[in-house]
Amino acid sequence: MTFETSRRIPADHPSLAGHFPNIPIAPGVVVLDQVAAALLEWRKGCQLIGVPFVKFLAPVKPGQSFTIAFSDVPENNQIDFCCRVDGRVVVEGRLDLAIDLLERLNVLEQLDQPRSALELCQALAFQTRFSSTLRWLLQRLVETGCVEVETKNDGQDIYHLLWRPWLPQCPQLRQIGLGIDPANASTLDLLDYAASLYPLVAAGKQNGEQGLFLPQGITLWLNYFHNNNLTYAVNNWLGAVVAANKLANRSSFQILEIGAGAGSGSEILLGSLNQRGLLPRLQRYLITEPNAFFRRRGQRELSQRYLDLPLEWSSLDMNRPWDTQGIVPGEFTLVYGVNVLHVARDLLFSLRQARNALAPDGWLVISECVRPCLNQPMYPELVFQILDSFTEVDTDPEFRPNPGFLTADQWRNAFQRAGLEHTEVKPELDRIREIYPHFFTGAICGRC
Repeated sequence: MTFETSRRIPADHPSLAGHFPNIPIAPGVVVLDQVAAALLEWRKGCQLIGVPFVKFLAPVKPGQSFTIAFSDVPENNQIDFCCRVDGRVVVEGRLDLAIDLLERLNVLEQLDQPRSALELCQALAFQTRFSSTLRWLLQRLVETGCVEVETKNDGQDIYHLLWRPWLPQCPQLRQIGLGIDPANASTLDLLDYAASLYPLVAAGKQNGEQGLFLPQGITLWLNYFHNNNLTYAVNNWLGAVVAANKLANRSSFQILEIGAGAGSGSEILLGSLNQRGLLPRLQRYLITEPNAFFRRRGQRELSQRYLDLPLEWSSLDMNRPWDTQGIVPGEFTLVYGVNVLHVARDLLFSLRQARNALAPDGWLVISECVRPCLNQPMYPELVFQILDSFTEVDTDPEFRPNPGFLTADQWRNAFQRAGLEHTEVKPELDRIREIYPHFFTGAICGRC
């Protein structure tokens, strides 16, 4: 059985006035008083004899509404509770989706005893390669305090369920997200669709590429990468602003863009250059994308909008030597990419190919989804974790210990190892991380 109620600690609460005056957060003891009162509302006459475990993950402010949810612990006289603050519903929504997936995959039932992700795959007859994806899902649950993890001497992570998490509320949270901005549907639709493929991928009945790039998936990708989707477009805008700054003092310039997709990043870069009066200095803009469908779509839209600009389109596989694909070494003032180099199979190789394409004093500017802290799970990975191109890459203990997104320090290390100088990361992600640990966007720059 479960029960949920909404609560608020008034700013003039007598406990605050008497013992905690003028503080910005409600002390944990006051929050627990509200929990105890809500428990009596649910189970009239019950006796609360203690709190065997409590973990405060985020502060509650006086006057701020929050919900308290209870659930029975099977075969025990204990009751689990959790508090959720409305102001963090986006983060909770992503956690809820991870919880919902683990329920669908029947993983939680197997965590009554400590197990590794690989052992869980064996117990559930999942594909061995799914263990890395499962590890990512479990790490999301570790953030809630419902699962504990122990790292063994051999580096293997062992997970154990402390208590069952709250019931997922994905439909309700989706409505909240759409109420904030209807354009959030593009991100939520792709997350939901990717989540629906997890059981098939885990069982080996389908791989992620097959599912995500079916006609239905293609439409979702186009909507997700569209500049109307501000959740993603921030990557395009940040990269464009930084790139335009690097070109502002050049009398003329040539641009090579890699992994342009359907052209949403190209669109914003051209718009930024136009706003700053820099387009007349553009001598060549080579836009490359290996996927023919995305490339043709971007070409059709941009060539009609910019009839008089020297725009070109071509295919480029960043994992093969670029000079064998028509890229002349030393030709470009700017090599540019948005969320592409993190999937390079050999990152140093691709970075060095980009450096070789630069003219003297040229810049490599990439806008990337940047991991705030080492091993911190990030919600976009829910989509990409089931793509082989995302996970099957060469790793390096110094700058790429795991597949996927890199931290700012790892990008700096990789750029320097590739021979790029004056490496910069914009904005000040290290400072932002101290204030808000879920800011994921950064632009990394390096000069030839």
